[in-house]
Order: sequence, then structure tokens, then C-alpha cells
Amino acid sequence: MKRLFAVLLTVAMIVGIIQVPLFAAVTEEKTDIYQFSDMPNDWSTAALKNAVKNGLLVGNDGKILPNEPLTRAQMAAVIVRAFGATVKGDIRGFTDVNPASWYADDVAKAYQMGVVFGHAGKFNPNDSITRQEAFAIIARAIKIEPSNAIKKTFKDADKIADWFKGEIYALVNAGYVQGHDGILDPQGTITRAQFAQVFDNIIKQYFNVKGEYSAVAEGNIMINTPDVTLRDVNIKGDLIIGDGVGDGDVTLNNVSIAGRMVVRGGGANSIRIMGDSVVGKIIIDRGSDGTVRIYTEDGTDVGEVIADGNDDIIIEGKIESLVIKADDVTITATNAAIESITVGGQNFTLEVDKNSTIGKIEVNSENSTITTSTGSKIGDVIVNADGAAIEGTGQVKNVAANANNVDVNTPGTSVKAAEGTVGVTAGSKPVNPGGSETVPTESAVKPSPGGGSRTVSVSAIS
Repeated sequence: MKRLFAVLLTVAMIVGIIQVPLFAAVTEEKTDIYQFSDMPNDWSTAALKNAVKNGLLVGNDGKILPNEPLTRAQMAAVIVRAFGATVKGDIRGFTDVNPASWYADDVAKAYQMGVVFGHAGKFNPNDSITRQEAFAIIARAIKIEPSNAIKKTFKDADKIADWFKGEIYALVNAGYVQGHDGILDPQGTITRAQFAQVFDNIIKQYFNVKGEYSAVAEGNIMINTPDVTLRDVNIKGDLIIGDGVGDGDVTLNNVSIAGRMVVRGGGANSIRIMGDSVVGKIIIDRGSDGTVRIYTEDGTDVGEVIADGNDDIIIEGKIESLVIKADDVTITATNAAIESITVGGQNFTLEVDKNSTIGKIEVNSENSTITTSTGSKIGDVIVNADGAAIEGTGQVKNVAANANNVDVNTPGTSVKAAEGTVGVTAGSKPVNPGGSETVPTESAVKPSPGGGSRTVSVSAIS
């Protein structure tokens, strides 16, 4: 037995010794991803290596092809890889995208992201993409706000197509696009190396493995996988939550964001902002229909939340303001404290639960519905567009109806109709133009006089 134990111990020691170099060799092989015969040694080298490292560019037959122009199909593939998009849109309208082609799925995903479009029923996948087209796709993907003016002088700035100007101006103004020798060359092609450099200017770090992180690169960073926690970090740029997060979770614990938080992924239980986190602006656009929850814990400082896509949004916690830019959006306020809501999208629905308070709501688009639960509190509602319904059993202090067909049925609400309006009601009582009425407190909704019927919006059935 002693001899057997000695033999086994010796074997174990030998195996333990030889495992180290074997593991080291395997690791070296996996990380040595830059061995392309045509990898340049110039201004683009670092950006190309980062593009390869992060899965944006892949080589072909041992070459990275830095000077080859990027095609429209390749651009779709690259943007999908960068953001981790998985949901495919319906591209049957593109007659020149073969479903069996290598790029069909990538085009469908990029289309669903809302960053690529066709023309006259075609996508032209094999055409070289122009610089202005590539810049516009990037701008849409990172949800940068279009600019009205460009802050840098280019000799050929007048060559930028009108429909791309706002997005390209914004990229230039942010320092992401530099041009060369005073030329932007918007209608020229963009090479793989040039694209790698532009994207490297924008995204400095990718988090594509779940886990907790307490260090970040300086600049914009992207999370494109679920179950990532950032803790005790200051982000000196934008935080982009990529499409690859899907319906998964992202947690920010004691995180300060100097720029914006762009939410392209996340689900109904997803974005948790905790600790002493400070987030000035959140832009939500998943690129696919779904629900995103923004949860803010006591002690956090969250400023403006912008709904820029057709996603339903759950707000839980305290935020300063909510801005609705897209149509057909439903907002659910759950244990929420919102100082102000501005509605700029049509067919808007707001559901306010019993533990929520909202200071002011301004409705600037048609067909809005606000439903309140007992115990909820809303201060002032200003309606500037036709067809609003304010209903339920919660408290709404004042409604200023500056538009037609505003139907208010929350008990005890003071309703004032502007001059020239028609169809403004306070419960069953019509409100004369220039006058005011109060909704009776004994009933939130009353039938129309004379036994007639009355149409109301239904937001949910339980």
C-alpha cells in the first residue's frame, strides 16, 4: 500500500507539472488573434486589433484586408456583432437578399435594430457602403442626438446628403469622426481599417462575459451580455446597454455616468440602479418590441429618462423627468416618484399605481390615456392635444384642457377648458370653453344622461 501510494503521488506530481505549460500553450494560442499576414503597422493597427479582439472584424484566409472597402452586408454584420443583436426583423421586402446568403441573418438583425434601411425594395448588400451611410448607421446605433450644425470645417461638407447631415454633424461634433486633410469624403467608400478606427474612437471597452466589474476604460463602454454588474466606478463617457443583453439584467451599484446611458437591451426586471449612483440621462430604445424596467433605489440620482422606441417601460423608484418621443408607448409607474412627464408620442398610455406620485404631466400628442389607482397622486395635467382620457380612482389635482375631447373622470379633479375647445368633460358634466368644473367625488365614472352609452379607454382587464 505504501508503494502504491508513492507511485500515485509521483504520477500526480508529474501531471501537475506538465499541466502548466500545456495550459499556457492553449491560452497563448487563443489570445494570439492578430496574426494576419497583412496586418498593417500604422495609424490603424491598434484599432484593427481591437476590432478583431472584440469580434467586430474577422479575417479571411489569414488576412484582415484593411484596405478593402466595407460592403453594406459587411456593415450590417459588424454592427450586429458589436451590439450583440439576436432578434431578426422581417426583410422579405428586400428582393435582393437571398435567405440562404451568409449575410441574410445579419441584415435581418440590423434591420430590426432600426439602423439599416433599403431603397425601392432593395438592400444592395454587395455594394460598397459610403462613408456617410456608415456614419449614419453608427449614429443610429448609439442613439446620438442629431445636430443642426457642424463645429468643424471640411472643404466638402456640402457634399453630405441632406438626410444624413444631422447624424454626421453629431458624430463630428462629438469627436468620433475626424476626416483627413480638411476633407470628410462623405460619398466615398470606407475601408475596413477606417471603420475600425471610427468605431474604436466611440467604444473603448466591451463587457461580453457576465460577472461583476469594478474597473472601466476611459470613454464610452458597452455591455452586450446579461447578468453584468458594475460596482464603484465612474464612467467618463456613455454606458451603452447593448441588444445582446436581451431580457436579461444589468445592475449599477454606486456608479456615476458622466455621459448618457443608452438602453438597447433589458427586460421587465432588468436595469437596476443602486447605491449612490448618478445617471443624468437615460435613452431607451430596444430596437424590438418589449418591456424595460428602470429601477432606482433610494439614494440614487437619476435625471431624464427618454422613451425613444416602441418599448413599454416600467418606472420603479425616483426620477426627475420622463420624456416620451415614440408612439404607442405604455408607461407603468410602480412605487414611483416622477417630477414631470412630457408626452410627444401619439397613443400614449400611463398607468399609475397606488404608491406612485407625479408632479406634472404635459400631453402634446393625440390619443393619450392616464389611468390612476386609489392612493396615487398627480399634481397638474396639461393637455395640448386632442383625445385625452384621464380616469381611475387616484387623485389628480388639476387638468388644463387646451385641446378638444378631453375626458376627465378622476374624483375631485378641477378641470379648466381653454377658449375655443369642445368636448371637454368633468365626469358627466361638460366644461364650457373658458370655464371650469370639478369631477364629483362620489363617482369616478358616471353614465351619460338619458341612458345612453359612453366610450371609455380600457387599459387592462384583470
